[in-house]
Amino acid sequence: MRTLLQDVRYGARMLFKNPGFTFVAVLVLALGIGANTALFSVVNGVLLRPLPYSDPERIVTLWERNGRDGIERDDVSPANFLDWQERAQSFSEIAFANPFSFDYTGGDEPEVLRNALVSRGFFQILGTNAFHGRTFLPEEYEAGKSQVVVLGHGLWQRRFGGDPKVVGRTLTLDDKPYTVVGIMPPEFRLHLFDKPEEMWSPQVLNESLRSQRKATYLKVIARLKPGATVEGARAEMDSIAARLAEEHPSTNQGVGITTITLPEQMTGAWRPALLVLLGAVGCVLLIACANVASLLLARGAAREREFAIRGAVGASRVRLVRQLLTENLMLAATGCAGGLALAAWGVDLIVALNPTDIPRIEQVGLDGVTLGFAVGVSLLTALVFGLVPALAYSKTNLNLSLKESGRTATTGLAGSRLRGGLVIMEIALSFVLLIGAGLLLRSFVGLLRVDPGFAPDKVLALQTFIWDRYTTPEQRTAYVNEALERINSLPGVEAAGVTTALPLLESSSNTSVPLIIEGQPAPPAGQEPIAQATIATGDYFPAMGVGLLDGRLFNQFDTKDSPRVALINETMRRRYWAGEDPLGRKFTVRSTRGEGQPATTLEIVGVVGDLRHDGLDKEPRPEFFRPHTQSPSGSIIFVVRT
Repeated sequence: MRTLLQDVRYGARMLFKNPGFTFVAVLVLALGIGANTALFSVVNGVLLRPLPYSDPERIVTLWERNGRDGIERDDVSPANFLDWQERAQSFSEIAFANPFSFDYTGGDEPEVLRNALVSRGFFQILGTNAFHGRTFLPEEYEAGKSQVVVLGHGLWQRRFGGDPKVVGRTLTLDDKPYTVVGIMPPEFRLHLFDKPEEMWSPQVLNESLRSQRKATYLKVIARLKPGATVEGARAEMDSIAARLAEEHPSTNQGVGITTITLPEQMTGAWRPALLVLLGAVGCVLLIACANVASLLLARGAAREREFAIRGAVGASRVRLVRQLLTENLMLAATGCAGGLALAAWGVDLIVALNPTDIPRIEQVGLDGVTLGFAVGVSLLTALVFGLVPALAYSKTNLNLSLKESGRTATTGLAGSRLRGGLVIMEIALSFVLLIGAGLLLRSFVGLLRVDPGFAPDKVLALQTFIWDRYTTPEQRTAYVNEALERINSLPGVEAAGVTTALPLLESSSNTSVPLIIEGQPAPPAGQEPIAQATIATGDYFPAMGVGLLDGRLFNQFDTKDSPRVALINETMRRRYWAGEDPLGRKFTVRSTRGEGQPATTLEIVGVVGDLRHDGLDKEPRPEFFRPHTQSPSGSIIFVVRT
């Protein structure tokens, strides 16, 4: 122990004696260790940390698979959900979550709160208890008893100061009283919506939902029965999808069911990217080790005479190696401290950037596992960059080194090949990183060059749900008209409109519907042309910066009493009217409420540019727009250009 303390004191003197070398070595190590620790904290928080649910591998998510549109995971229609719930035998419980919002008017300022309507069994599937209070009772899913809410931990802290007495309090939501019955734990979030839900309320099921077979907006989860397997459940759901396609060919032909575990749903898309990034920063750490090893070799050449003298007076090879490794560990420890500081800053930056599509990113931080990783990396780093130079210079030729001319000879024999190997390794690793960075940059530049179809600068959007407050088409039309009139009167507003679907917004409401095109042969049931149906006002397009390519936009003459009209996008024109003028042509849309419902025939009055709803890397799909005055919706998005 005494000799070890001597090595530490001597090593500290040598490091302070060469501050330039020490500073550069510590800085290089801190950058490498910090980058690895920061990214590992993300990998740990997103991929490695267990999900906060009971037996999460037994929880699955169920999606509609639209073969005609090439969509593997689409939201589920209410009618299909009810059929799945009645027929599936592999699950102990099936439930859904439906995005919604509440206007909260009980605070200092009104606020729109993101809510999720959930069906019976939702919290039981996840197996998560409330942090305070309770979740919903079975009777609270019945009509007249459902005005209760469970708050998310973040909303509870932000809006109510973490007061546990909020449980039992009545909140005014959409001008109605709702009782708070519970608060969920801070880590509770399902990551099925594009933005985190802030509260939950019970969804009352009724038979009217059975008529909604094409309107897809539900997120469905289920828990496997004891003994059931994911493969067995997948086979059963495929069989159910085939039977539903036979029973409802006009809506379910070509519609399958995707069954995937909840952990895979949450992290599957990000796992390869995060692991590749972790490997990339690992290469950066190896380059840092090679740089420090080169510095140690150069410094060792200057200390070669010192090693020779110590060996001549009796220092063993083991003692020399231990001395050098002690100095290396001190460098690594200092680099680790600096790396942890950089990692803490890097993690805060990543979380502040808030890439919400990365699951659980808000929970990423430096915990005990991450600190253990940093210490382990530091020890490994000390061995990697220090062991080879230590062994090389512990083999000093005493006779040559004690002579003035021997310094160069020994250095040439021992150090030059090591330095050459380190340089080759650095070049190879740098080349790999350069290729990866080049490919990433090319993809990024490619995305920058993609025209999203709209101009997002100076555009504000607000989503609201008005189903319960404004129940008739006339009330919804009057509400939208009055709201737009007030918005347009505000200073600085250039244009304002309304839509039901905003590009890249997951909670948008646009549905793929089958069409019958006038003048074209009628296809067999289930093989009709498909297009996305969106509702909008005429001013929505200039507010979003969407170009009018032909014809006209909606105007004040497009009312509920006038002929039904539509705008189509460029992709729809190319696919269904290639080489023809679509203006004045008509197509018929089947109702999204199921068989037996009246269809609507629309006349095309204009063609607008494509909007990339599904992502910049996805091709736009055929889409048509109906005027809000002719089809008022209870789920709308105000778009304002300033």
